Amino acid sequence: MRRPMRRPLRTAVAVASAAVLLAACTASDGPGDAVPIDPAGTRPAGSGEEFGPAGEDPDAVAPPIGAVDARLASLDDLTTEVETALADASTRSGVPVGEIAVASALAVTWADGSLGCPQPDMVYTMALVPGYLLELEVAGERVAYHGETGGDPFPCGWPAE
Repeated sequence: MRRPMRRPLRTAVAVASAAVLLAACTASDGPGDAVPIDPAGTRPAGSGEEFGPAGEDPDAVAPPIGAVDARLASLDDLTTEVETALADASTRSGVPVGEIAVASALAVTWADGSLGCPQPDMVYTMALVPGYLLELEVAGERVAYHGETGGDPFPCGWPAE
């Protein structure tokens, strides 16, 4: 015979369930929820200002799909990654490297090991991964290259793979 739950245990289970549901309902991936990657490195040394009005980071941008935060990146910090992406885009498209432009460069914290580019039937680590997102302009088309910090970029969604 099964004993009914005691009232204190039932109440504790109800409170814990409500807390989990409340946390899930308040989570958001909206641009206002961007979390800085490296607050100490957002401004040149000696600028004295790390964040703009209302405590927001002026370099933060809406995170791309698959990321939890993003900020404008310096191309100087991504020289090797940009060169690798340009060479790959040139090879794939047949467009000379000199005719390919870097449309944007973002320092990104990816939400998981897929680096914002999940593939069917693959399993990825569920951990935040620091990385970057490069967008190239190739013959009038935007091409996205994703990568993790210190890793080579790879095309995401272009060409259809």
